[in-house]
Amino acid sequence: MAVATLRNTPYAVRSTHHAVRITQYERRLPLHARVPGCLRYLAASLAVILGGLLAPLRAHAEGPPARLKSLTVSVWLEYDRPGGLYIFRGELPAGTTLPVTLSFRVPARSGGPSSTAGIDQAGNYHYIRPTLKEDGDTIIVEYPTNWPSFQFEYYDDALVRQGQNRQLEFSYRAEYAIDQLVLEVKQPYGATGVTFDPPADAQSQGEDGLIVHRRNVGAVAPGQDVVWKVAYNKSDSRLSAEALGIPTPGSSAYEDGQPAAVPTAANHDRVIFAVLAVLGLLALGGLGYALFSGNGQPSRAGAWAKVQPGATGQRRLRERGPQLPQVRPARYCHQCGAPLSKGDLFCRKCGTRRRGA
Repeated sequence: MAVATLRNTPYAVRSTHHAVRITQYERRLPLHARVPGCLRYLAASLAVILGGLLAPLRAHAEGPPARLKSLTVSVWLEYDRPGGLYIFRGELPAGTTLPVTLSFRVPARSGGPSSTAGIDQAGNYHYIRPTLKEDGDTIIVEYPTNWPSFQFEYYDDALVRQGQNRQLEFSYRAEYAIDQLVLEVKQPYGATGVTFDPPADAQSQGEDGLIVHRRNVGAVAPGQDVVWKVAYNKSDSRLSAEALGIPTPGSSAYEDGQPAAVPTAANHDRVIFAVLAVLGLLALGGLGYALFSGNGQPSRAGAWAKVQPGATGQRRLRERGPQLPQVRPARYCHQCGAPLSKGDLFCRKCGTRRRGA
């Protein structure tokens, strides 16, 4: 009976209103005020780590060019190695936003490019370390460039030899739309009976004295295949550089000082770490949601501790929410109607507790 009476007393009502105001105040707190400092520190640390992992990826995330203004593919047959040296020289259209990432495919049997470079307006070569990725019987070669022209090279031995007879079927599939595609073949030293299918459009003599045959293909679309066949006889087994006394060039050093052949494991691992960091942030977010929503409300003491002790009375009043009106002591007993004196806590007639006392 006493418990039932206590629950209906004004004191119990005021306590309930205070508890409701505390809960509403906690829910109005900003997120940073409800999350413990250690949890906020952990979130900031993970964000910094994730940013550091993704920074190199952003730095090399420039898109490929929409098209190429020109591309010349030169094949120097039996020049300084058996087979041929393949040289790709291209130019980007005027107004292309730099840097861009170039992407080409080379035969997997070639082992990858021997050099990849950008060429500035003064004609200086800037050798850039490429990213290599095997894809079936090809290697995808990618590298960024800050300059409007570029060149990359690789060696490949696709010559079909039958005694002194040589045959080569060169096939190129365009990675980009190209306004002007040109194919060139440098005739090897001592070659005779050279024929092309389709025929070459022109020929000239290079600085080394060897004949260069040229075919103007023109505009090509992405994915278009261009094939050029060449056949010749060669009785001298020496390479052109050996026969002419031309020194063999060494490997060009990349501007970052790294060797030419670079595996892609570093970038691959960086992506894995970045994904793990993202998963960590998601787990942290789920933990925070579980702690500070539903049944995981923060303690009232922690919430009230956020109120600065030096704040003005008006500010503290606003933070605590609206105040309940003061209840004046009743002048008559609400049970029997008997008049009550100023100092009475209970009715002198029926013993009922004075309302508002």
